[in-house]
Amino acid sequence: MTAAASATLQDTLQRAAAAFQRHAFVEADRWCRAALALRPDAFDALHILGLIGAQTGHMAEAHEWLGKAVRVFPGSPDCWNNLGLVQRELGRRLDALASFDRALAIAPGHVMAHNGRGVVLRDTGRIEEAVAAFDRAIASAPTFAEAHANRANALVELRRHDEAVPAYERAIELAPGTPFLAGGLAFARMNACDWAGLDTLLATIAAGVARGDRVTIPFPTLGMPFSALAQRAAARAWAGHRPAEDPAPPAPRAPGERIRLGYFSSDFHEHATAFLLAEVIERHDRARFHVTAFSWGPDTGDPMRKRLVAAFDDFVDVRGKAERDIASLAREKGIDVAIDLKGYALDERTGVFARRAAPVQVSWLGYPATTGAKHMDYFVADAVAMTPEIREAFDEKVVVLPGSFQPHDTRRGAVGDVPSREALGLPESGFVFCGFNAPWKINPPQFDRWMRILAGVPGSVLWLLETGAAAARNLRREAVARGIDEARLAFAPRVPQHEHLARLAAADLFLDTLPCNAHTGASDALWAGLPVLTCPGDTFAGRVAASVVTAAGLPELVAASPEAYESEAQRLANSPAALAAIRARLAGAHSGAPLFDTAAFTRHLEAAFARMHERAIQGLAPEAFEVRP
Repeated sequence: MTAAASATLQDTLQRAAAAFQRHAFVEADRWCRAALALRPDAFDALHILGLIGAQTGHMAEAHEWLGKAVRVFPGSPDCWNNLGLVQRELGRRLDALASFDRALAIAPGHVMAHNGRGVVLRDTGRIEEAVAAFDRAIASAPTFAEAHANRANALVELRRHDEAVPAYERAIELAPGTPFLAGGLAFARMNACDWAGLDTLLATIAAGVARGDRVTIPFPTLGMPFSALAQRAAARAWAGHRPAEDPAPPAPRAPGERIRLGYFSSDFHEHATAFLLAEVIERHDRARFHVTAFSWGPDTGDPMRKRLVAAFDDFVDVRGKAERDIASLAREKGIDVAIDLKGYALDERTGVFARRAAPVQVSWLGYPATTGAKHMDYFVADAVAMTPEIREAFDEKVVVLPGSFQPHDTRRGAVGDVPSREALGLPESGFVFCGFNAPWKINPPQFDRWMRILAGVPGSVLWLLETGAAAARNLRREAVARGIDEARLAFAPRVPQHEHLARLAAADLFLDTLPCNAHTGASDALWAGLPVLTCPGDTFAGRVAASVVTAAGLPELVAASPEAYESEAQRLANSPAALAAIRARLAGAHSGAPLFDTAAFTRHLEAAFARMHERAIQGLAPEAFEVRP
């Protein structure tokens, strides 16, 4: 190349870079292509074109340009890092890890590559390694707020909530306006039962939510003292953060063909959702429905995983796919009704539905609140959990099933031999209250109620799930502060599901939580013969246990108020005959109550899906409706 041509090339590249810095992407693209006309292997032009593709959402093009760039000059750590970021967006996680590793081989202290590597490791479930990667990013750049926030999120997944708290606090200190961090901090503290000053933090979050600010992801709001309208505001802020890319739905299937249902989740293994769902999948009428699973969770090989793989007509592992590709695959398979079993729970993929996986998209079972997303058409509920007031806070059209919206798996068999109380670390005598709920569902008002109940039942204990040393330590301290001996709190370790069901029968009464109830936990307790005492709240998540208990034929265990909840707990603990009568009725309900009639439940659910599909075929908009028994 002549000196004049070289000078022209450099001037062109400088103009391209300047335009890119101004976000003038069309202009930058034009200058880059002019540079490539002068020199087809101009690295900077290839790199900038890749960055333009990434910035404008054209990831496949970005990948092509960046791939060419690293082939021209493989010694650029920034280009390898950018390629890794694009590969992650495309769902090519192993390729992304390799690209980040190439960047780090060239520049071992490359902060963004360490951070990107940690994000991909977290995506693939390698959480401990992800924390180590974020630690290396922070070691290279101690004031890099994003790495602190990512580290905090990973620590929450590891249930190391007491460590996550200072990580969130540091991220907020470094970047106070970063979206959603306040909610992450609150959720970590809720999980650690670290309540000092929590009210102030929750009030700050509530004010931000009311303004429409992006202060918390939706899931933690289930356990916060928020109204259904506030939960919707948080959900809308999150949904708006990731708007739909393709709002136009695919054409619905013609009448007369089998309706193709697609169930989407990461939980098709030993998980609370699977414990509820399995029998429904097995009972679907194959003459009317074809049933496909889209799974991005781990292939655990456990009995539930094997059972579900056998139950579905088609089980599709989409772990390595990007959300847009999962949606495209669902459309290729002709899915008519797409059922999101995750919502905004951990490892969600709501972006699949933002890209229209099916003509009809339904939120059911996994997330007990509105998604606040325009692309979700329906929410499946029941008349107990969904009051008219709560319905007004839902953006989806609400479909009401008979009985409970929550199914039950009766095919898991009878509860096994009940361990002795001594083996479970419980006193041989005395009343055992069971509070097997996640720690984020336990809050000061709820704990106050529990401690007053213990005070009114001498010799009783409260049996809780062991979720970490910090939560146990803090709850013991809170008990002492309320005048209750810490020895009256017992903690149960995590065990396999069959052992968990057996040990539930060793307790006397399950005490539910507010504002977020037990869901699968309530169903498990009832199947084990353990009565569940609940008090319904003002949100859907706060009324699920009332739905389940009512469907089990025990409406008297739905207290009218928190005060009635306390008095009824003490009455039952001090009235062995009354409690025994309830347990006898519960045992009989296993063969007759609506909660345990999964065949009927499945027919009702199918009727709902069929009506949704029929409206789509007719070109009608979604509407709220009720399924009659």
